Amino acid sequence: MRKRRSAEVYTFNMDENQDRAKESLIEELEFLRDRIKKLEQTEIEKEVDANLITGVLDRSHDAMILLDTEDRLCYINDEARHIFNIRNEAMGEIFWAIYPKSTTSIFYKEYFRAKQDKKFIRLVEHIHAQNKWYEVHISPASNGTLLILYDITSRMHIDEIIRLVHYTINNYSDAVLWVKPNGRPFYVNRATIGYLGYEYNQLLNMRIFKLIPDFSEEYWPKIWKTIKDKKHIEFESVLQNMEGKAFSVDISCDYINFFDKEYICVNIHDITSRKTIMDELAKSEEKYRELVENANSMIVRMDVNGNINFFNEFAQNFFGYKKEEIIGKNILETIVPETSSKKEDLRSKIRYVIQHIEEYPHMENENILRNGERVWISWTNKAIKDSKGDIVEILSVGNDSTELKRYQDELEKAKTQAELYMDLMSHDINNMNQIGIGFLELALETQGIDENVKQLLLKPLDVLRNSSYLIQNVNKLQKAREGVIRKESVDLEKLLKEVISRYTHIARREVRIEYSSEQGCTVNANELLLDVFTNIISNSIRHSTGPLAIGVQMSKIQEGETEYCKVEIEDNGPGIPDDVKDRLFDRMRKREAKIAGKGLGLYLVKALIESFDGKILVEDRVKGDFSRGCKFIVLLPAVKDAV
Repeated sequence: MRKRRSAEVYTFNMDENQDRAKESLIEELEFLRDRIKKLEQTEIEKEVDANLITGVLDRSHDAMILLDTEDRLCYINDEARHIFNIRNEAMGEIFWAIYPKSTTSIFYKEYFRAKQDKKFIRLVEHIHAQNKWYEVHISPASNGTLLILYDITSRMHIDEIIRLVHYTINNYSDAVLWVKPNGRPFYVNRATIGYLGYEYNQLLNMRIFKLIPDFSEEYWPKIWKTIKDKKHIEFESVLQNMEGKAFSVDISCDYINFFDKEYICVNIHDITSRKTIMDELAKSEEKYRELVENANSMIVRMDVNGNINFFNEFAQNFFGYKKEEIIGKNILETIVPETSSKKEDLRSKIRYVIQHIEEYPHMENENILRNGERVWISWTNKAIKDSKGDIVEILSVGNDSTELKRYQDELEKAKTQAELYMDLMSHDINNMNQIGIGFLELALETQGIDENVKQLLLKPLDVLRNSSYLIQNVNKLQKAREGVIRKESVDLEKLLKEVISRYTHIARREVRIEYSSEQGCTVNANELLLDVFTNIISNSIRHSTGPLAIGVQMSKIQEGETEYCKVEIEDNGPGIPDDVKDRLFDRMRKREAKIAGKGLGLYLVKALIESFDGKILVEDRVKGDFSRGCKFIVLLPAVKDAV
């Protein structure tokens, strides 16, 4: 601001001598003129200086604001105008009214504290509009206050990085030490304290030689020079903590020159667990090698082309090859014959298997020994992959199945022969039975036949019928075992009513069958389920005399997570003794049962029910008294969501 020029007062004395007075007046005027010129020149220079200073301040990268004692804006440079978004015509206005956002900041509070205390204050302020950090200098004076804001955003970022680096190193899981040329640590992080057990100040007063025995005091200068020349070295070592406990470590050392100050950064990584695992792995590999070499199975490792990389001792002895004769050779040229016994192209098949090994985890094929003998081997295959998931090797474990294959072939032949006999029995013998039954029935229908003769004819007729019934049961049992009849949903209530309808009128017998059900039930079975309940009810009738009452009841029960359709068939016949119940469904002991003739029939019943994933039980109709009749309980899994 320009200062007012102070007035200067001059006094003139008039002499009687006019000439002298005139001369004096002229001299005074000349002096006054010179003085005026000098004052005018000074004002011009001051104006030039003020403009120069204003121009310099406006071009400054630091924000500058001058407020008077009433906080009115007297001066603001371009940088400050940009920061606070203040227009040119705001000069003379109160700053806090121009920039109201600052009234909630520390800057606002500290400004008035500086004015009140008449002391310089420095603070750091974040201006959200610019998203920058500033160091604010508040300089109060008697006639106003100068504010200067220095942009320190970059410095704050660097400080944050330094703090982050320090925090990272200090919380790093490995021990970190910065060592000076004299061998004393300049800095250690928390992990160093944890590893070694010493306090921070203790570590700073120790020498590196005591902490790391590989760094001896005698050779320290040479060690320092080596690290300095190589910039980086690594080695394994064993350290001891303050309590004397040893632990294995990896140590890396890096040379650092920071503003002409030299340091070595030592990084210590605890590898005790890794060493323990590696030792255990080495022992495990030794055991694995011993196991593989002494295994009673052929163990072969090959590449993706079938070239053999490993052939254990058992495989060498089995195939007749020495290790040096087989390693590196291809299996197609050594242990796989060109064709199978059935003249199939076996090598092409095995070549395809190798290319698609994951599709063949188990397989059985012919192989060939070195002497030309053919054998059957059951192989278990495993693809070995690298970190990218690509197959790099194939591991195959084989067991000699030649004898098993021979037994299977013999069993297949026996099965074929049994099926031939079954076919013979089912058709030829059954046809002969039907012819005999036909002639006997014709004979029984002859007029006036004697009763004794009639009884003689009934006996062979009954035998032939039982023979045909046996053949039918065997045929059904075979179908149940082989699963040749497709299962489907069966309405159990409808089936039971059909079975009961077959026994409504029995010649020369008084038989009453009562049926009840709580609700309908559907099971997964086939047409043979009809034989199950027919067999049970017919047995009750055949192996009883006199009037007979049979009760059939159907319900649903829950056992664990399975819902069953439960069918109970009870009668008041002679019952089944307890010692017979345990072997009732055992075909091999049928002759011991008092209910002779039931053997295969009930064996068939049990076999059929088990083929439907069901269960059958037998118990007394009246608990504890077998003589008052028996009860058969059949449980079959209910079809879900079926009514």
